[in-house]
Amino acid sequence: MCQEPKSKKDTSFIIKLFKKYGKIKSVLDVGCGVGSHVKHLHDKGYNAEGVEADPAKVKFSKKNYPNLKFGCQSMQTLNMNKEFDAIICINNIIAFNKTNEEVFRTFKNFNKHLKKGGLLLVQTKNAMGLIENRVVGRRVDTGKDRTAMGIKAIIEEKVDVTKQRLIGTRTFLRLKDNKKVGSYTKSSRLYFPQELIFFLEQAGFEVLDHYGGDLSKATLKDKELNKPKMLFIAKKK
Repeated sequence: MCQEPKSKKDTSFIIKLFKKYGKIKSVLDVGCGVGSHVKHLHDKGYNAEGVEADPAKVKFSKKNYPNLKFGCQSMQTLNMNKEFDAIICINNIIAFNKTNEEVFRTFKNFNKHLKKGGLLLVQTKNAMGLIENRVVGRRVDTGKDRTAMGIKAIIEEKVDVTKQRLIGTRTFLRLKDNKKVGSYTKSSRLYFPQELIFFLEQAGFEVLDHYGGDLSKATLKDKELNKPKMLFIAKKK
C-alpha cells in the first residue's frame, strides 16, 4: 500500500489545530513550495491559496493545480489586498528572515493579512532542540515534493552556535540517472522558543499554544519544546 504523503499528514494535524483554536474557512499558505498543503486543505473544504518566493515552484503549482490560486510573493512584502481566517508558515520558511527587523516586518505583515482573531501557525526549527539532540548531519530527501519534480536532494547541515544559524548544503540529483543537476548552500536563522514568542507578541499577536516535533507525527499532547522543530499558534489581537 502506498504510504500517505508527508504533506497530507501535516495537513491533518493543521486541521486539528484549526478546529481546536478557531473557526477557519479561508487559509493562506506562505512559502507554499509546490502547493501540496494548499491542495490538501482545498480537498478538505477550505478556501486555501498559497504564495511562494520561488518562481519555478509557483509555475509548478499552477501547472499541477490549475483550479487553485498561487502567487509569487515574498513574506516580507506580501500584499494580497484581503484578509484570511488563518495563515500557515511552516517547514522553516520563517528562518529565511535574517535580521530582527526582517522577522518583525514579516510578522507585522502576517498580522495585516489576518481578520481580527485570525490564527497564525508558525513552524520552524528549534535551536534548543537541535543543539540538545544533535540531529544535524547528512540525509537524503526523497519526499513527494522532490520526486514530483523528478529529483532527490542530498542535505548536509551544521549549526553555527556563535551566530545562531543553520548552514545547509543541498545537492540535487536527477532520479532517473542520479546525475547532479544543481546545488546551493544557504544559511538560515535559528530561533529559541522565547525569542519567537517575543517577536510574535511585539507584532500584535497573542500566543495561544505551542507544540514540538514534526507536523506529520505530532499529536495534541506533544508540548515539549526540546525537539528539533517547534510550532506556535498565535491569534491576532
